[in-house]
Amino acid sequence: MRLLFVDDHPVVSAGLAARYAALDGCVVVGTATTFHDALARADEVDIAVVDVQLEVMLTPRQVALLAERTRVVLFSARSGDPVVQQLLASGATAVLDKAAAHAEAKKIDPA
Repeated sequence: MRLLFVDDHPVVSAGLAARYAALDGCVVVGTATTFHDALARADEVDIAVVDVQLEVMLTPRQVALLAERTRVVLFSARSGDPVVQQLLASGATAVLDKAAAHAEAKKIDPA
């Protein structure tokens, strides 16, 4: 599973990348800090894990564009928020809650 982590806080994306790189079956292709960077790399990955609040809140249109090219897992502290539910309806396949237990966070593959 080829992964891309998208977060505007480099320490967060680097931490996630390091964690998943250590798991069997995961290949971290890289990290990105903006939606545009993520979109540019979407064809290289199986899953993009994207923080819903980058410089600004992701829009349903952005999620739909990204989801046309790769599976999108939203990364959010507000997984039950109506905005996150709209993003799911726009094409994201799952939500990884920032408060998830370590064991739960290992189950990132939405397939």
